[in-house]
Amino acid sequence: MIARPPAVATSPLALAARLAVVLIAPACGSDSPADKKSQVASAMQASMVGDLMALHQASIDLQAAAPTPAGRGWDATVDAAAIAAMKAAWVRARTAYEHAKPPKYFVTIFQGVHPEPFENTPSSADDMVRESTVTFWRAYLLGDDYGFSYLR
Repeated sequence: MIARPPAVATSPLALAARLAVVLIAPACGSDSPADKKSQVASAMQASMVGDLMALHQASIDLQAAAPTPAGRGWDATVDAAAIAAMKAAWVRARTAYEHAKPPKYFVTIFQGVHPEPFENTPSSADDMVRESTVTFWRAYLLGDDYGFSYLR
């Protein structure tokens, strides 16, 4: 009989934890300033990855918990468990967002209406949201000067 290796967790959080070990472990045991700086940077990166993974999972949980009643709106009594699950997921998402380090921006859309959760109905704000998002990534992932000037 062939012995199989133990199963390896592949959840995003498990992968983030393994990444943290990979990033931090090589610097352990050294006291040089450069190694200490590298250790701190690696620990910060691992923390940020964990926060982003928690935010992602909480967002998925929030969407999955949303009641989808046919032919009626949400009911505080009938949908109480789903609404409680959504509130708990929202708290986890908000906590992860608060822990997330900059760069991050809070965007207010003036004269916009609050759409239904997870909608994809065309809106007058779609172009602004798309441009702002792409510009943010251009600035912070590519170091693009236009992106930085647009965001300021």
